[in-house]
Amino acid sequence: MMRVFIDSGATKTEFLLVDSQGDTTQFQLEGINANYTSKKQIERIMKQFAATIGGEKGEAIEQILYYGAGCMPLHNQEKIKEIIQPLFPTASVVVHSDLLGACHATCGDQPGYVAILGTGSAACYYDGEQITNLAPSLGYLLGDEGGGIYLGKLFLQYYLKGVLSDSLKQCFESEFEVDRARVLHLLYRDIEPEKWMATIPLFLKKEIADPEVQQIVTLNFTHFFEEQQRYFKTESIAWHVVGSLGFHFQEQLKQAAQNLNMQIVQVIAQPVHQIMLNFAHYV
Repeated sequence: MMRVFIDSGATKTEFLLVDSQGDTTQFQLEGINANYTSKKQIERIMKQFAATIGGEKGEAIEQILYYGAGCMPLHNQEKIKEIIQPLFPTASVVVHSDLLGACHATCGDQPGYVAILGTGSAACYYDGEQITNLAPSLGYLLGDEGGGIYLGKLFLQYYLKGVLSDSLKQCFESEFEVDRARVLHLLYRDIEPEKWMATIPLFLKKEIADPEVQQIVTLNFTHFFEEQQRYFKTESIAWHVVGSLGFHFQEQLKQAAQNLNMQIVQVIAQPVHQIMLNFAHYV
């Protein structure tokens, strides 16, 4: 018997295989967002997964639990299941949203406020069984405060408005081999500017000792918390956070929360292992 846990986000998809002895195998493929990734691309990624584990292991899989970005709508859950099921015809395939996966990873069977702070962002209240209050998610064009693309946009606003220090400006231009004209081209003439903006947090992580960078990163999280205060209509919330951005910028995350009288209970970079450990609570 083998069980597979899959956690897919816009940037990467994590696969965790667990055999009957409890031994695990983990690997990573490119990201999937059911709202934006084409069916053909998803099929290619899942076929790559099937080929990676091989036929013998594939036949031993009895259950696949998939938690994915863009899988809140039922029609997207069905789309993902229709792609996976033919590849593993004897397995039980269950598809949930990545936000419910974050709830299962952090809260198990206990209630709490849960946030994803990765490439994008999401937030909800979880009652210990299901999401009962979901904050509106407007995607990277109109929302995703607290996420990586939003952080990239904030930094570029500072850069394009000419308010960055000369040293940070030069460091950015050298790192990305750009100038102001090139940045504007990437933003307004490129096919997928959001993917480029999502790489900027990697640069900011390297420069996090710079107080100016700390200020921008903290502002990103401040915008997220302010949006949640408005939506949930409460000033003080204790947050369970999942996602690489929240994990790698924990100091700024906690500072932004403290400034607004909020708490950070825990921060998990990759939820797939914790989902496995909490499995008995929600199945």
